[in-house]
Amino acid sequence: MSKQTDLINIPDAITVDGSNVGIGTSSPLSTMHLSTTGGGSVYLQDSNATSTYNISEISNNAGNFGIQTRNSSGTFVSTDYQIVKNASGADYHRWFTQGTERMRIDSSGNVGIGTSTTSGWQTSPLIVGTGSGNNGLTVYSGSSNSGSIYFGRGTSGSDNRKGQVAYNHSNESMTFHTGVDERMRIDSSGNLFVARTAEGDGNVGHTFRADGFSQTTRSGGLVADFNRKSSDGDIVRFQKDGAAVGIIGASGGDLIIGTGDTGVHFHDGVDSIIPWSVTAASYVNNAIDLGTASYNYKDLYLSGGVYLGGTGAANKLDDYEEGTWTITDQSGAGMSLTVYVSTYTKIGNQVFFEFGIVFPTTSNTADIKLSLPFLVKNSGDNTGGGAITVTNSGRNSDTVLALRNSSLLALATNLNSGVRNNNFSGKQLRVNGQYTTT
Repeated sequence: MSKQTDLINIPDAITVDGSNVGIGTSSPLSTMHLSTTGGGSVYLQDSNATSTYNISEISNNAGNFGIQTRNSSGTFVSTDYQIVKNASGADYHRWFTQGTERMRIDSSGNVGIGTSTTSGWQTSPLIVGTGSGNNGLTVYSGSSNSGSIYFGRGTSGSDNRKGQVAYNHSNESMTFHTGVDERMRIDSSGNLFVARTAEGDGNVGHTFRADGFSQTTRSGGLVADFNRKSSDGDIVRFQKDGAAVGIIGASGGDLIIGTGDTGVHFHDGVDSIIPWSVTAASYVNNAIDLGTASYNYKDLYLSGGVYLGGTGAANKLDDYEEGTWTITDQSGAGMSLTVYVSTYTKIGNQVFFEFGIVFPTTSNTADIKLSLPFLVKNSGDNTGGGAITVTNSGRNSDTVLALRNSSLLALATNLNSGVRNNNFSGKQLRVNGQYTTT
């Protein structure tokens, strides 16, 4: 044993072959080669350890490598680590605590924490959980820092962080990122922001507050789209304390809005807004008022007519107008009249008028003819006239006539003869009247 290459052989025990030592083998293959039939092990014991479980065992059983714990008497306590082999080498690694497997790496590189099933999942490189009870994964960060889970596709540029879920401990917010950029955030109050980082109508995106409020802003486009398929009915329902107060819906391809038996149907097929009952899901007739006796609408602007008391042509009021007109002498005398009042009200084809004038001093004997605001209807007889209400001419009994198919008013005596200009020379004439226009 004077040289390193000397061979010492203690039969059935130890073989020293140069720098290799064999125990249980006469042909050691490495610096230390232990061999035995039926599996072998090595005990590592700390004799000064205060713990009873002071032996660590390294074993090789049927080619499977393991580390176990034994007590000071050599009694087995628990398996701590194990490599299970097959013909290709290590099939899987197992880690134990308190004798229970806690983690496994299989031959495909899949890692199971809390489970021994490392294949068959949607994605398998890392599986965490026991399959029973509550399980989880914790990212531990500083109180003023963030903890993140990243999704990458490479190491160049931003490829290492194309997706991210992050929790910021400084402001207690959680953010979600795609394509590097933040897309959604939940703040410390539980408010959810999508495509924005803070609340505000000027910020494009969505806010869903923890108190139930929501707000959406879009720039230059449709803000919301609600689509009901297959059947007519409610599209949006509004409620107060769980009770319905109104809906927006669809019927026959048209929009309906209402509550209970009071609603409207916007019918573009006939270009009409039609009374509708939400309850009955049908049209209603003569059942819904516009305003009440105490609460009225102000002005109604119409370019057509109004049917009052019925739907026949005789019930249609298609015109209402109030105004003034300039009364002129139409007798041919060319007189200049002094007008102190001239007003009319036109309801449909009925014209109600009032005027007050003063004639100039004249000796003209032409029959009086004055202008009217609208053409008089052409009929078999004159269709209207009036009465003198004020005059200082002494001619209160004269008849006022609206001449058919003209815009002229004339005065006649009770003998149906014309009243002349000189009969009212320098005199006042005030008349109220009515006639039918075209």
